[in-house]
Amino acid sequence: MSEGPERFAALALACAGVSRKQAEDLARSFGSLTAALRATAAELERAGLAPAAVRRAGGGGAARAGEEALRATEASGGRALLPGDAGWPAAFDEVSPSPAVIFVLGALPRVPFAGVVGARRADAYGLDFARALGSELAAAGVGVVSGGALGIDGAAHAGALCAAGATVAVLGCGIDVRYPPENAQLQDEIAARGALLSELPPGTPPAAAHFPRRNRLIAALGRALVVVRAAERSGSLVTAHEARKLGRPLLAVPGPAGDPLARGTNLLLREGARMCEGAADVLAAMEEGERGREVAVAPEPRAERRRGDGSSPPEAPPHPLPPLPPDEARVFDLLSAVPVTLDAIGRTAALEAARVSAALTRLELLGLAARAPGNTFRRQDPPS
Repeated sequence: MSEGPERFAALALACAGVSRKQAEDLARSFGSLTAALRATAAELERAGLAPAAVRRAGGGGAARAGEEALRATEASGGRALLPGDAGWPAAFDEVSPSPAVIFVLGALPRVPFAGVVGARRADAYGLDFARALGSELAAAGVGVVSGGALGIDGAAHAGALCAAGATVAVLGCGIDVRYPPENAQLQDEIAARGALLSELPPGTPPAAAHFPRRNRLIAALGRALVVVRAAERSGSLVTAHEARKLGRPLLAVPGPAGDPLARGTNLLLREGARMCEGAADVLAAMEEGERGREVAVAPEPRAERRRGDGSSPPEAPPHPLPPLPPDEARVFDLLSAVPVTLDAIGRTAALEAARVSAALTRLELLGLAARAPGNTFRRQDPPS
């Protein structure tokens, strides 16, 4: 959105709690958002704005909210993004309701993301798994998005940071509010090397109603969502529900029967979620999810070519995969279109670095693997 009065009006109305859809309706009713911002409470009510929104936005309330948000955003070192701005995540246009503004502290990394969520009061197994998963995803060039909370969220963020990877925390409070306080230092590190993100104006304290809204943005930003540890009734399952609504691949880490922290994840598995035993499962789900999106938006196929007798030519058979020794077959199975590091392959395949390197070299010679930037590797179709 261009700079000027119209941009400020959009920001101010959003900070007063006017939704993106409501703002679009107001712009049509008044001819512009600037005119809507100057409208009286009675005029806003006649235009169809809900009474609660009228109370917040009318009588100059929206303008005051916008000015306060701008001052607080500048003081925090953050910035406000509106739909259409450079850097606005296109994935946020898919959610309902779509945010009217987001506040960002740091820089949103330009990498594919996977969501990793789970219980705040997690056990040692869950914390270790989330930390390792965050590290392996980062090593593969995939960012980690989570909620900045205690437990699984914090462990996944920390794992990504330890691997010098990208991570984003979506908060249920303002970007200048450190909640929970135990994660203040971690959130500062996330802001320095990734980003803190919220659709709530700076200074907004945490509240129970904010977290379901936060969860839908985590689900949207990730190209897949992993639930590590979760009780049968938990916010992680709300995030999983949002991921399903958006068509994102959903994965869950299985746990022992009867374990309260495994009931939610085991329930997701019974309902059709994919099993997650490591980063390779997430990368494969992301690749399949992207292929599904490409098919969904594929253009109409061209008319079939016909042979002289009017029949269709037979489809070309797929390129056969040559027989591979065990190490190479195992490494090839872990490769996908998403580049992954040698170390990540070795950890997932339980192979020494020298054996992984030798297998990758032979796969390259066979045309089955290709190097990508950052000394990473991706799968390549067999040559014809």
